[in-house]
Amino acid sequence: MFGFNRGNRVAYRCSTRLTASEAICVGLLMVVAFAGMSVWQWKLLNTNVVLMLLFIMLIGLLILAWGLVRYYRPGMETRYVVLDNWSHRLFLGNKWLFVLFTGGVYMLAATVFALVLDCIWWLSGGLEADYWAKVLRLRRLAGVGLFFVVGALKSSLDYYYYYKWLRTQRQ
Repeated sequence: MFGFNRGNRVAYRCSTRLTASEAICVGLLMVVAFAGMSVWQWKLLNTNVVLMLLFIMLIGLLILAWGLVRYYRPGMETRYVVLDNWSHRLFLGNKWLFVLFTGGVYMLAATVFALVLDCIWWLSGGLEADYWAKVLRLRRLAGVGLFFVVGALKSSLDYYYYYKWLRTQRQ
């Protein structure tokens, strides 16, 4: 669609230690960010928000544990990357614009997903009158920001690992 995903899909092999570092970084980021927010919400006595943040921290701990297991049990895995598309040309031309673009795409997808869940909740009769004024507070923006970082990190590291693999194949 619009030429974004046209290109050649290429398979390459890389160590699971490399890809486990992505999970470790994301898990640590989730634990630290949401721990700080839960302490802040605990001081404000928002117990239902604290429980939600603790649940997200638990997910972050599971991602961190999964990354650590993959890091200490190394092996090789096959990954795929699409070459000759708009995103790949952006990666080769301007890294900062590539990070903004790919992070923005993931952030937009997370926002649309959250709005769909909010609309489902609204249709079930769970929204108050001032809910939409509260939507853009810190907890929503932190989640969207997390998806921005994760999306930019994943896309950048996919191309980085591919070019690292390509250099080892040429030697």
